[in-house]
Amino acid sequence: MHCTTEYFKKLINQTKTTLNEIKEFLIFLTKRAQNDTILRVASSLSYTSLLAIVPLFLIIISVFSVFPVFEALKEPIQNFLIGILAPNAEKQFVQYFSDITLTTGKFTTLGIIGLAIISIMLLSTIENSLNFIFK
Repeated sequence: MHCTTEYFKKLINQTKTTLNEIKEFLIFLTKRAQNDTILRVASSLSYTSLLAIVPLFLIIISVFSVFPVFEALKEPIQNFLIGILAPNAEKQFVQYFSDITLTTGKFTTLGIIGLAIISIMLLSTIENSLNFIFK
């Protein structure tokens, strides 16, 4: 009986310590969020992430369009990307997607390099935002 009481005392002390640490962490997080404008940076991060998807997506499609080796993989990957990006896509969206696929096959080397540079710049912005948030 005495052993059980000691066990519960230890358990209660550990629980109190853990709850106190959680409380201190939440207070620290709240103060940091208010002082460092983390919410603004986080919203910017989500917007930039969405913007970065488009150039990367166009580069992938243009690579599949330029090289005939990838022609057999183009359709399954296109369907996979549509399933991920817009699982309940309407026919109009699928048509736009197909039009983009046909257009990206006509990109010049300079256009692809420009898209790659834009993608790298957006990914750099994402990395800087994550570094700011997590210090």
